[in-house]
Amino acid sequence: MGDRQTSPGGVTSATGPRPGPPGIDLTRQAVPVRSAWSDEVILEFGPSGDLLYVDPTLLRFLGYEVELDPAAGRERADHSLVHEDDLDRVIEFWSTVLADPGVEHRLDVRVRTVTDDWVWVELDATNRLAEPDIGAVIGDFHDVHAQRAAEAEMARRDGRFRALLRSSEDVIAVIEPDGTVDWVSENVGRVLGGAADVLTDVNALDKVHPDDRERARQTLDRVVADTGGDGETVNLRVTGGPDRWHTTEIVVRNLLADPQVAGIALTMRDVTERVEAARERTRLGEIIEATTDLVFVFDRDFELQYMNEAAQEFFLESDETVDGFDLNARIPDWARARLEHEALPALVESDVWGGEIAFLAADDEVAVSTLLIAHRDDAGDVEYVSSITRDMTDRKQLETRLAHEATHDPLTGLPNRSLLMDRLDMAFGRARRSGTSTALIFCDLDDFKLVNDSLGHTRGDEMLVAIAGRLSEAIRPGDTVARFGGDEFVVLAEEIEGADAAGAIAGRLRRAVARPLQIAQSELFVSVSVGIAVVDRDGADPEALISDADAAMYRAKATGRGHQVVFDQGLRAEAVERLDTETALQRALDRRELRIHYQPIVDLADRRVVGYEALLRWEHPERGLLMPADFIRVAEETGLIVPIGGWVARQACGQLARWRAEGADDIWMAINLSARQLGGEAVVADIDAAIRRVGIPPTALRVEITESLLIENVEQATATLRLLRALGVQVVVDDFGTGYSSLSYLSRFPVDVLKIDKSLVSGLGRDDRDTAIVTAVVGLAHNLGLTAIGEGVEDQQQYDALRELGCDQAQGFHLGRPRLGTTIQPARDARPVTA
Repeated sequence: MGDRQTSPGGVTSATGPRPGPPGIDLTRQAVPVRSAWSDEVILEFGPSGDLLYVDPTLLRFLGYEVELDPAAGRERADHSLVHEDDLDRVIEFWSTVLADPGVEHRLDVRVRTVTDDWVWVELDATNRLAEPDIGAVIGDFHDVHAQRAAEAEMARRDGRFRALLRSSEDVIAVIEPDGTVDWVSENVGRVLGGAADVLTDVNALDKVHPDDRERARQTLDRVVADTGGDGETVNLRVTGGPDRWHTTEIVVRNLLADPQVAGIALTMRDVTERVEAARERTRLGEIIEATTDLVFVFDRDFELQYMNEAAQEFFLESDETVDGFDLNARIPDWARARLEHEALPALVESDVWGGEIAFLAADDEVAVSTLLIAHRDDAGDVEYVSSITRDMTDRKQLETRLAHEATHDPLTGLPNRSLLMDRLDMAFGRARRSGTSTALIFCDLDDFKLVNDSLGHTRGDEMLVAIAGRLSEAIRPGDTVARFGGDEFVVLAEEIEGADAAGAIAGRLRRAVARPLQIAQSELFVSVSVGIAVVDRDGADPEALISDADAAMYRAKATGRGHQVVFDQGLRAEAVERLDTETALQRALDRRELRIHYQPIVDLADRRVVGYEALLRWEHPERGLLMPADFIRVAEETGLIVPIGGWVARQACGQLARWRAEGADDIWMAINLSARQLGGEAVVADIDAAIRRVGIPPTALRVEITESLLIENVEQATATLRLLRALGVQVVVDDFGTGYSSLSYLSRFPVDVLKIDKSLVSGLGRDDRDTAIVTAVVGLAHNLGLTAIGEGVEDQQQYDALRELGCDQAQGFHLGRPRLGTTIQPARDARPVTA
């Protein structure tokens, strides 16, 4: 470091030079070949780091008072002059110097001045211990305090600059004329994404959206060529990461001639949100102009400032302009009063009001829905008011239509049950005031299902519409005819004088319906069963009145087609009994009151028991043993038949499994299905589960249905029976021969067995017609590959007749009465079989 100049005496105390630091030995002479005034050798160290010689110049630099004598630098090594944060570096430096003889090494270190300040010095040291004439580590020093202070200030300023850049919303970059990035500010990651070190040496044009890249290239070329210009501003989409584009405003300046930059300077600001906000404002304006809602803007004095195109089309004639339009003149008095007394206070308090008013258009009031919003300035004062108004004409019409649809039958246009109940309540109120009676006439079309099944549902609907018209024509003015559901109609007759007057109205209704009806080029004759219930002013219970009329209608239908019945106390007793039955039946399963009796079925060839029919009984705790006719209808109407049917299937299959385990492994079991079961899917799952639970073969189980059930819902019945057949279960048609549609439907159903009705079996040998019918049924069954069973065999004569006609099997009291399940003893002789 001989070409450098030291700065002797660079530090002094406030009172001038002081004596040398404690511990310095001034008796050592410098190496003879060295001068105390030379700037090349001013320090000598021994092999252990002892300071052998210190040039007085260094001591004066540190502020100590010493004699200018070559011997004045001798002292023992003392590290108290070195900053404690530099000690480790000094020790490491000394080890390096000792290990590397003859090579100069450099260290910057802080040393203490007389005033306890710290100054930076640069120490160069060379290990010359091995040289006999020197035998020391030779070093010199330079004052670098000012230089280090300048560097620290520069670093401080650079740090401040970098901190400002990091917090700035603008990204600064320097690129080459070809677009290569030389430098980019650290905030690029926060503003645009992508780290600065990753973007350096990348071509900036590659970060521009492909659609903007050519425009960016042209801008860069112009700026590079224009060395004296102020630069250009351009908006480009750029990315700092994959698939994320930022709209940026970039100022491009040519600073190639500036030695501090020597490049193209870019200042980038992310304006994505600003651009999107501008686009949003544009879109909002387009939406406001495109909407069919009426949009207005008023100033704080409610003077009209703006109306959109829809509002102009609604109000303005061809020769009118917005400037001359007076909206206030188009508001009815009542609506203006509502705005003044309701809307304005709400705007003052909550800045928003919504409600219904009206506008005048061609002297007609048009109902509108209006939303008013008050917009305030920074001081909190109302600056302007906006209004969004919608024409409610279509909505009002829709509400009217929906209200009508909610209260009227969509097919016939008659009032529905909901509106009927409302009118019934009002009728009771009028009856109480007038002292008159009110009648409810319940009408049910007879055999309407046959019309649907034979002519189709479309023709059935045509018939319902026609019947609705006839009933409406037959009632008195002020009375109500409603469609209650399906083929049921209800007439509400007010202010009548008792049941006779109601009966007269019912007769008129029946006669109106009974007239020949032309449907689809077919002439139909329709009858209606009518139930009548009359209530005076003291018995106003709508639901009870409907229930009474319904009960009377069912009594009329049971009496025969086309009858009418007036509800009386006897029917009420039946209704009460039915309700009691329903309530008790709800608990019958849980209380284990249901029983199954099994009636044997024998082979007519050898009188061998081949199967059993499971017959349901109810051990009622008060009424004793009840037959199915006493409760099955209630079970079907309430839906209890479904869980009861599942229970019957499980019990019957369990009994059959026990009998088969006792040796009767070739017998089968038959269970009866009701209309409600046949119309659902649960029966298939219940029967399948019952079979699997006890492990009997599916072919050992038969299901019995009456032929009348087959035609109640042909499609559903067919689907259910096919599912049962798919399990392996056989299908038996019970009471065959009594229906009028047997042959037309027989080929459509998956049937295995025909049971000849007992009413036909009872005439065998006594009535030639019954014998002929039984003969035909047996022949029909065999021709179709089916088994024929005669039921209701009461004596030997009937038994012999069935056997002679070739009937396969039979059951009846003569062959065995239904009994609870016991150990089976199949009989093969002519004696009656008992279970």
